[in-house]
Amino acid sequence: MRRYMLFHMQGSETTVEVRLANKSLWLTADQMAELFQRDRSTIQRHVKKIYEEGELTSDSTCALFAQVLGEL
Repeated sequence: MRRYMLFHMQGSETTVEVRLANKSLWLTADQMAELFQRDRSTIQRHVKKIYEEGELTSDSTCALFAQVLGEL
């Protein structure tokens, strides 16, 4: 089941609609950048480092509808 929900960061005026699928929240790099008020390239660098350090794999964090890594 796929549902959408609004995520609001406390103390911020930013609200982002995210996808909920298989008990996981899915955000694009653009959505994460908006939510955390950072540049998309900053988000991509952090995600790349997470993959390089083996904390997560792209298989578990990328989907056709919400690819977090994109081009680096």
